[in-house]
Amino acid sequence: MTEDTDEEPSNPSSNVMLLFAHFCEVHGPSCVLCCQSVSSMMPASEYGSMSRTGTCASCQLIFPKDIAGSAPRFLRTSSEDKSSMYVSTQYPKSQQRFTAVRQACLRALSSEHTFNDHTPMMFSDGGIGTAIVLSFRVSDGSSRGQVRRYALIFLGQDEAQVASYWNTVVPHMEELARSIKLRALIESDKEDSKRYGNERFLRIRDSHQSSKSLVTILKDDKLFVEIHAKFSRVLAILDRIG
Repeated sequence: MTEDTDEEPSNPSSNVMLLFAHFCEVHGPSCVLCCQSVSSMMPASEYGSMSRTGTCASCQLIFPKDIAGSAPRFLRTSSEDKSSMYVSTQYPKSQQRFTAVRQACLRALSSEHTFNDHTPMMFSDGGIGTAIVLSFRVSDGSSRGQVRRYALIFLGQDEAQVASYWNTVVPHMEELARSIKLRALIESDKEDSKRYGNERFLRIRDSHQSSKSLVTILKDDKLFVEIHAKFSRVLAILDRIG
């Protein structure tokens, strides 16, 4: 996914992005975190932006207060050769990438793809590029249907390039999705035991908690730090293999 800018790094990871998306009950399909490779010379103010349609707790990017950068908030990790940075924000700064990310999230979390839950798939679209998507559901008794829907997305402009990275990227996506699902299930079981004992069928959805971050569900304020680290490692691997 190329950009018309002198700041663009020339490494393989500069042409792709990794996204963590959520189907928000208030705002619909939304990008929560976008990790991309940028030049180490790029000013921090150009790294990315927040949602332009508003956010709630469910679709807000939340970093721990002790490490959060200045607005727009971001995390960054240097590449091995120090020529670029792997940067995580809520959305990319450029309009081209912002639009591609929005459309990829809509496509990945639209109703016609729900049957592909936890099965990786790839799609191409002229206005989006090519994406590898792994959607999954997380247990949460306070949400509609007691589940919340998320997607991990690997997005690039070149179909052949994205397809060639399938065997590298998909195992990392599957590992992250499994970890999140397991941790959410453990926390959900704890909440069930606390509120209802063994009477799980008595669950009643609390509408006041319909907007809830995955950070809260997993009780882990460093969740998105962990996701940034995972995404950065994947981009670093792509740069090594070329």
